[in-house]
Amino acid sequence: MALPCQASRQLRCSRGSSRARAVQQGRGGRLVVRAAAAAPAKASTDLANLQFINPMWGQPKTEAEFKGILAKLVEAGKLPPKLQAGWEFKGILAKLVEAGKLPPKLQAGWEFKGILTKLVEAGKLPPKLQAGWVDFYDNYRAAVESSGADNAELLATKVQCSIADCVLNQFVDPYTFPSAHKRLLEPYNYYNFGQRYVGTLIDFNNSVLGHADRWTKIQEQLAAGENVVLLANHQTEADPGVFAHMLAASHPNLATDVIYVAGDRVVTDALCKPFSMGRNLFCVHSKKHLDDVPELKASKMETNRKTLVAMQRAFNAGGSLVWIAPSGGRDRCVYGGGVWLVEGQSAALCKPFSMGRNLFCVHSKKHLDDVPELKASKMETNRKTLVAMLRAFNARGSLVWIAPSGGRDRPKDDVWSPDAFDATAVELMRNLINRAKQPGHLYPMAMPKDDVWSPDAFDATAVELMRNLINRAKQPGHLYPMAMFSYPVMPPPKTVNKALGERRLTAWSGVGISVAQELDWQAVISGIEDKEAAQAALADAAWKAVVAEYSELEAAIMQPEKRAQMPAFSQPFLAAQDAA
Repeated sequence: MALPCQASRQLRCSRGSSRARAVQQGRGGRLVVRAAAAAPAKASTDLANLQFINPMWGQPKTEAEFKGILAKLVEAGKLPPKLQAGWEFKGILAKLVEAGKLPPKLQAGWEFKGILTKLVEAGKLPPKLQAGWVDFYDNYRAAVESSGADNAELLATKVQCSIADCVLNQFVDPYTFPSAHKRLLEPYNYYNFGQRYVGTLIDFNNSVLGHADRWTKIQEQLAAGENVVLLANHQTEADPGVFAHMLAASHPNLATDVIYVAGDRVVTDALCKPFSMGRNLFCVHSKKHLDDVPELKASKMETNRKTLVAMQRAFNAGGSLVWIAPSGGRDRCVYGGGVWLVEGQSAALCKPFSMGRNLFCVHSKKHLDDVPELKASKMETNRKTLVAMLRAFNARGSLVWIAPSGGRDRPKDDVWSPDAFDATAVELMRNLINRAKQPGHLYPMAMPKDDVWSPDAFDATAVELMRNLINRAKQPGHLYPMAMFSYPVMPPPKTVNKALGERRLTAWSGVGISVAQELDWQAVISGIEDKEAAQAALADAAWKAVVAEYSELEAAIMQPEKRAQMPAFSQPFLAAQDAA
């Protein structure tokens, strides 16, 4: 989310190969599953021990050298064109001939963007995917450069090469994830691979670990053979790397031994797989994707059954730390939906967007006289709208959003601030709710100029599953709500997309994790006789604890001046860097 060795052996011995399976089963070698934690802060710029499956990836040192013939692999049938949408490689995928994977005539390198253009012209690459491939490298390099790293170009190039190396190796020697996956450290160290990439995106000086004392308590509980489940929000594909970087200096065993409950995307998306191979996983198919391919539903459910058996065995053995996102996926930024908007008549470009919202349609005073002959009909429309609004308020349970300023805010001397409210608009709403048969309330509300991120609500069945598993286990278990702040480094799409190959945006930013007090689930559900109500109450209590912790965590990261007055948040990784 690493020591060099023979590339030919690595190509044969990734975990999914028959040789690796023999090692895993004890026939012909020993598979090491634990490694000393690297100094996390140095990982942002340190290229020491950078590991490659194919040695040709270790050669580029500049962007120019990274400009190769990756697209020629498509022509040779060695790389699906679809994969190109996932990254932007300005690289050299030119010398696969050395590994015997390409004809010698493909050895010569081309300028990368020129190759993409030629592929489009040859009908080998859809034009819309050309920009997608270019995107990943460009914004990743920009993120690395914004960190102030002296070796930004070398660092970005080498890390991109390592990603290309690992992803392409999956098309040579694909790995299939079992229900319970152990992180792969030999012959290729996928853990270090993921940590290096994520570390280049972390601003450690503005990152924090929340409540180190609680993490110490968790560590002690695990050492005593007890189980711990972290009920966490989930923001980016980089979350496992962020989690490990925040804990590696102070609680290294937590960083390396945690087991993530992983959904479909992280074990099937070509770009995700190598990063996932470096983590301990319990692999499940989420409810969101069970029905994507109806003929596969039965096998997916069988996989889930096997995973539950593996989880129960782990809890029975004791000493397991499990991370799960009960929301079922990554948090999404907060924007409109679920309210009645008091909105003006839409222009042609706006109409399709407005059609997806609940609206009370009015003609504002600003535009009543725009076309004099239409004024009477506009006023009649407004009258009908007022009648509809009063009926809604009489019926009870209506949430209405209105902008009493009469339109969008406008900057004043390049400074944005809410425009003044029109008194008649405010009075209109006060009068309507006052006349309604049901009680009403007025709430002033501010709309942020930027997207707002907050933990998504937890699924009650997911929380109940974990409670039930640890409650049935032979060893004691504990539930801890945990907040994760990481969205700036790799923000997910604003909407959930079931298709693989999403756009990857990256940025250099502060991140953090923070754990809340242990959840006393017995106290939460005490006295609630209805089973579903009890489950909902438990999920709600866990989620509210995460939201509260997230609010403090976000402030500690985004407001350095406030961080100094927040003793619960520390930066042990900086001390480790100084010591190194």
